[in-house]
Amino acid sequence: MPIATTATRYREIAATLRGRIRAGRFAVAGKLPVEHDLAAEFGVNRLTLRKAVGLLEAEGLVTRHRGLGTFVGQARAASGTRQALLFIGDVGAHFWGDIYAALAACAQDAGGLVHSLQPGAGEHGAAELHALLARVAEPCIAVCQANQWPLARPVLEAARVATVVIALPDQDGPCPVPVVAPDMWRAGLLATAHLLALGHTRIAFLGFGSDPAPGPGFFSPFPANLPYCGYLSALRQAGIPEPGLAMGTYGSGEPLRAQLRAFLAYHGGWPTAFVCQQDFKARDVLVVAAEQGLRVPREVSVISIGNTPWSEAQVPALTSVDLRPRELAQLAWLLARQGLVEPLVHRLEPRLVHRESVAAPPLPEES
Repeated sequence: MPIATTATRYREIAATLRGRIRAGRFAVAGKLPVEHDLAAEFGVNRLTLRKAVGLLEAEGLVTRHRGLGTFVGQARAASGTRQALLFIGDVGAHFWGDIYAALAACAQDAGGLVHSLQPGAGEHGAAELHALLARVAEPCIAVCQANQWPLARPVLEAARVATVVIALPDQDGPCPVPVVAPDMWRAGLLATAHLLALGHTRIAFLGFGSDPAPGPGFFSPFPANLPYCGYLSALRQAGIPEPGLAMGTYGSGEPLRAQLRAFLAYHGGWPTAFVCQQDFKARDVLVVAAEQGLRVPREVSVISIGNTPWSEAQVPALTSVDLRPRELAQLAWLLARQGLVEPLVHRLEPRLVHRESVAAPPLPEES
């Protein structure tokens, strides 16, 4: 048997991967293993592996997307065919504005038109969506914010529009179309694990919730709150019992600050660190800490989830978990272009962005 050279090895790898794809080893729009793992499996360097994947891409068997990975299949739209993108959601909000901007870039790069709509409630909202679809002459795909899906669903299904839902956090119940979502459980775990690694053990969680709690003026997070579950999991993995330092609220500004004061008074003092489910909630923690003469991060550390522009604008700038809205949008665009209907949830790994609001806990004599 002749020994494979570099010039032929990549063709052999391509043939192996081609066989796996055709045998259904990977779902349509399923992600191939990362380059490092494939290169290790075949015993080659990444350059050789990339040449093999390049052959598959040229054949239309896979599509490579920078920053996301390589996926089985390619967009169904024919070359040169204009395809409209409809985004249904709140383009004015920080996270969703980033989503829309990235979707618009994807659509424009493909020569398509971009439309957006935040429909009103009930029949009026459905009528708005009907009217917009009637004005769009090109074939249309849609990306829908999760809380708009119940209203948009009957209209989009009747028009047979390929749709992907972006969820933040998880929507309630199963969804009959593909869902792209940040891994919110992982976000809570990442934030808490970072504080634990610095030596914090008395860590509070501030998130969403409305379950009654044993104290005046505050509530417990929902048991199914994913960042909260990630927070608890990190504590358990570190062998730390649940400290009971969790508060749930939908408020912000002075109402939240009043709840925070009551929460801290009930517990008899400050924890050494806070994990906040939103950057906006972290801002209120910074305000209450300042009014009580506590320095951040010397005496209390604060870490948030979201990495909106607010996080970098705070003093000190917030260490925050980036939910990667642009990459979420790119993945949603890819799935919608392929016209998939499989009700799968595609979760994207969040990233921790280090800034100035987190440090090691104060020494006992400094407390």
